Amino acid sequence: MSSPNFMEFAAAAAKGDLSTTYLEGGDAGRGILPASVAEEFIQMFALESDFLQEMNLQTMRAPEHYLDVAGFNGRVARKDVPGVATTEDQRSSLTISREPLDAKWFRAASFLNYHVLAENIMGPRLGEFVQRDLTRQSSFDQDETMISGDTDSATDGLDRYDGVLKQALSYTIDSSGSPAAVQDQIFYDLFQSMPKRGRRNKKEMLYCCSDSVEAAYAQWLTSNRGYTTASYYEHKDPGDRIKYQGIRVKPFAAWPDTHVMLVDRRNCCPGIFIGMFLERFRDIDAGVDKYILRWASDIAFAEPELVRVWYGINLGVSASL
Repeated sequence: MSSPNFMEFAAAAAKGDLSTTYLEGGDAGRGILPASVAEEFIQMFALESDFLQEMNLQTMRAPEHYLDVAGFNGRVARKDVPGVATTEDQRSSLTISREPLDAKWFRAASFLNYHVLAENIMGPRLGEFVQRDLTRQSSFDQDETMISGDTDSATDGLDRYDGVLKQALSYTIDSSGSPAAVQDQIFYDLFQSMPKRGRRNKKEMLYCCSDSVEAAYAQWLTSNRGYTTASYYEHKDPGDRIKYQGIRVKPFAAWPDTHVMLVDRRNCCPGIFIGMFLERFRDIDAGVDKYILRWASDIAFAEPELVRVWYGINLGVSASL
């Protein structure tokens, strides 16, 4: 999120005038946002989302997008014998991972009554607030879908596609010998179960969890290590206050309390399709303005086998040495 005009965008978004000229027809027609403005909306999604800021966000130019990853699976270094050529078996070849992002459409709508618009203390700025905050609130719902989405869900929106936790079910570790309460063992077991090539760069790896799990782990550390609680709360970003084996324990607001996931942040790839719409319709008969935001998204692992999930945490159990 280091676009050179990002601060200017944030200031414009705060004023609520991000795309007023594109509403009700405008230059783009019927609220279809041109690419530059659509990209700004994606940035707003990321600005409001702790999840999108941490992961490998893909700006999709088409509803279907492929994640192509190339690498070497095993050792490539072998002893060099002068005058002796390497055999076919000794020659290294690339492994290719190709995972699809297939964007599904979402819609967020809000209605603003004429009387409310005329009589509220914010005045006409209330309409600007609705336009801006519709995107902000949508980013919260988008986070929940990307994390806990399930095509079998009974919740409208969560059933659009499978989120990262359901996708990672095949890589849930055997936790039968682990304590259900939050302590070092959970993070140790996750790390040990990850393939070696999946844990080469600790700086890019994350233990993903809920705020409650992160707080419980901080409490366990202070109770069992003789540390002071304050030492975990001195950073501005709560996700920077705890590490295990050099890997950040990062809480996300939409994350369920029952799971902890270990992943390289570059491997977890949320995607948002740039073809976005922001529309406002004035319904004279009903006496309301209708604000509608439409976008498309999906999420996938670039290398699905390089993720591990611990499932079955019990926050009600007191953990101690």
